[in-house]
Amino acid sequence: MTKPLTLALDPSSTATGWATGTSPGPQGLCEWGTIKASRPALRTWLKVLPAPLARIVVIQEQLKVLIMLHRPDFILVEVPTGHVNKRKRDLNMRGQSIYGMSVWAMLEESWRNIKTMGKVISISTQWTRGKTKEKRQAELAMEFKHYHPQSDRGANEADAIGMMQWWFAEQILERAKERS
Repeated sequence: MTKPLTLALDPSSTATGWATGTSPGPQGLCEWGTIKASRPALRTWLKVLPAPLARIVVIQEQLKVLIMLHRPDFILVEVPTGHVNKRKRDLNMRGQSIYGMSVWAMLEESWRNIKTMGKVISISTQWTRGKTKEKRQAELAMEFKHYHPQSDRGANEADAIGMMQWWFAEQILERAKERS
């Protein structure tokens, strides 16, 4: 019997991190990467949509292909808690609304394509436990030898891997509680 496959998504309107896995730790991590809007596909959408929305549509189309290729049993999507730190709030509220739209697009595509596969689980940003992106990347690089922070500039892949590892750990804790 094969283990259920999980797909984790760290949404963004510029680069969405993803990871697939079956269990915690390096042995359970299957693949990871970043979905970005390709220039040819983007050109087509830029004729009818503003750039941020065009990028989201192209990323959503690529997510559809990723889901069809991997056929996951679970999809985890990081969803904002509603808290925006002061620096980001003062810097770019427009960016936050675009980010929210990209989160919704990833959730919507996941719900649409998981009908026969499993379920979609939204994870709040609490899984980070207050650690900086740099610290999360460094910890992952120590545990997962094939992960290289220098090729993951926005920590999109690191966040997808980290969120999935956190979720696996939470599932183990829940099962242990149920048994006791």
